Amino acid sequence: MTDSIVIRVLDMKKENIKQKRQHRNCLKCRIIPCINFYRKGKVNVNELDGGEIYFLKETIKEKLITPCLLGCLIYPMCKLLIPLYEDEGKFSSSLLYHQCTRDLRASAFLLLTGHYRSSMQILRPVLENWLTGVYFDTRYHHSRNESEKEIVVKRYNDFLDGNFKITDKEWVEIFGSTKRKRELLDQKFLLEFMLKENLISREENEKLKNKVKELNKYLHPHFEFTDVGRPSCPSCPSSVKFDEKEYKECAELFQYITEPVAFQRIGSIF
Repeated sequence: MTDSIVIRVLDMKKENIKQKRQHRNCLKCRIIPCINFYRKGKVNVNELDGGEIYFLKETIKEKLITPCLLGCLIYPMCKLLIPLYEDEGKFSSSLLYHQCTRDLRASAFLLLTGHYRSSMQILRPVLENWLTGVYFDTRYHHSRNESEKEIVVKRYNDFLDGNFKITDKEWVEIFGSTKRKRELLDQKFLLEFMLKENLISREENEKLKNKVKELNKYLHPHFEFTDVGRPSCPSCPSSVKFDEKEYKECAELFQYITEPVAFQRIGSIF
């Protein structure tokens, strides 16, 4: 009786170990290739492709990509924003900036794993969330009295609840016209606001508008900017392929959106 119990326990342990090993290899799935992120493709440096994790390891090993070029921009931004996020007694749009940092990490990861188009699609929301944070912080810190500050805080909370709308007065202040084109905050209104508040120069305003146009190509139906519209796209959807030209173009756009040059005057708000 005792021997049979011991045998059963040992069998259960073996089955447990077997199941754990199987789970450990889930990302190397041999049954469903689409979730085999370690799938090996071509090892030729000029045609390197495969599953995302395999691709990431190989491109780093071959020195085709350098993750620190992206990370060195995100890290200081994260460290600078920590005091704003932790200071509950001081108003700031830190939740929006915090989301920007998270989205930038996601964009960087997609870029490093060969999903160039998907990586760029995240950057326009990053820019718009950041500009929205600057909009509320500027309104608050440029308020003339406590009553105006209370209004800004209320409007910020309305924004968080999804109830914010641009007022007629604000629209006229920014565009000098009573003809309304939009009620919600977007990059067009926010860039004009920053220009009006002297947070960016006219030249910087135009540069950012042009960068938004570039990002829009990855969002809207432009076939040449889709994965399948590129000669370098692998025939199998479960593979990614290294494209040096596309990687560099996307990395430069990522750096432009992320680097302090784009937001160099924000510090003057606080």
